[in-house]
Amino acid sequence: MVPGKILIADDSLKIQQQLTEMLKSADIEIVAVSNGEFAVRKLPEVKPDLVLADIFMPVRTGYEVCEFIEESEDFSRVPVLLLSSTLEPYDEAEAERVKADGKIDKPFADPQATLATIKEHLDRALSGQPAEPVVSADEFAAAVPADDSEPEA
Repeated sequence: MVPGKILIADDSLKIQQQLTEMLKSADIEIVAVSNGEFAVRKLPEVKPDLVLADIFMPVRTGYEVCEFIEESEDFSRVPVLLLSSTLEPYDEAEAERVKADGKIDKPFADPQATLATIKEHLDRALSGQPAEPVVSADEFAAAVPADDSEPEA
């Protein structure tokens, strides 16, 4: 399967670098921008398979980017994962209203779980499957057994 292309919209250069490094190891093409307006303007050029958008950034928030994508005839099938700092309030009702596909908590406490969450959404987008109810990377990590043993039935 084609590795896919992800558009990252986050005003933190550190977060952009962390995600780029994490996703580069998975051979995923990355385009990063520093605010929501740049993300919206880049959509036609980048044609991403998945968007990661910080909920609090200049010009357009991640919620606004998500809403734009959802209402766009050309991009409404592109899933959006919201990036939310544990220090900032996450508005679950707003995320549901704009039809976000899920969220990822920053900082990335478990990079492997974060990568698994992103790859799951990217794979689903590339295969054309509808999104399933989403858990955050932290919830995903909590659900995965800590050791290599099989979970009990």
